[in-house]
Amino acid sequence: MRRRLVGAAVASATAAAAALTAAPALRGAMDADPGRGAATTRAVVMADAGYAPSGLVVAPGTVLTWTNRGPRNAHTITADDGSFDSGPVGVGSHWSLRVPDRTGVVPFHCAYHAYMRGTLTVTRLGLAVAGPVSLGRAAVLRGSVPGAPAGTDVALDARSDGGWVQVLVTSTGADGGFSAHLRVGRSTWVRARTADAVSTGARVSVRA
Repeated sequence: MRRRLVGAAVASATAAAAALTAAPALRGAMDADPGRGAATTRAVVMADAGYAPSGLVVAPGTVLTWTNRGPRNAHTITADDGSFDSGPVGVGSHWSLRVPDRTGVVPFHCAYHAYMRGTLTVTRLGLAVAGPVSLGRAAVLRGSVPGAPAGTDVALDARSDGGWVQVLVTSTGADGGFSAHLRVGRSTWVRARTADAVSTGARVSVRA
């Protein structure tokens, strides 16, 4: 897999804005990284205050389980497009959904409480960071683009001044996996990006 350094992790606001303009957008808050495409289980809490997390980014086949922590009301998990609907889930009860293979963003809501809204983003692009690193050491980033041919370009962006700046370009191997080493001067968020998908953010933690 080749890697090309294309910029610094901390760049100007102008460069950040340009990177954001070039990158495909995904709606909704994103809480964690999708896996490598294997079925996993994720827990979500819903309570009278709302869903937590309200923005989910997962791989196809993931099993999501919402549990109603109340304390008073029943709630639903109802897709805006009608693709799924839990029906009423009482306090202390739960409802599970196996995420379909179709990628994209599906907003959902509670049929009883208009203020309760969330987004389900299904993506095949995964990214993870291998633990915290000491100042001056490079963080190891690994991910996968299931089904991508070998040599598919994957851009890696770092968060800077409220925007995203492209800092590296790597490419997938025969199994769709990719990896890269990134040295940053402070803790920050990173994401992976292909021509048609964006991963959720992953935290690079730097110890002083």
